[in-house]
Amino acid sequence: MRDTVVFPPDAPIIAGKKAIRAYISGAFATAGFSITWRTSKVEVSRAGDLAYGIGTNEFRMNDSKGKTIVQLGKGVTVWKKQADRTWKCIIDIWNS
Repeated sequence: MRDTVVFPPDAPIIAGKKAIRAYISGAFATAGFSITWRTSKVEVSRAGDLAYGIGTNEFRMNDSKGKTIVQLGKGVTVWKKQADRTWKCIIDIWNS
């Protein structure tokens, strides 16, 4: 299976470790940036090699005047069990 794919809202699909790392680094460089999330459901395949989680998130950052912007969202992640028995998130999608 190919690398992880991220589907951020109002932006192109981001695929691969290098591109995702750049995207995340940019977010953390944003003034006032923080994100929290709560997983409300996890379902594992019968074979035990794939799983998905659904939940909500809260994203914060400062606007150009320093005022905090809060955006509430929801998302889905898909996880795949690796050969070493660890889990890797292979798809991450969210929106407001």
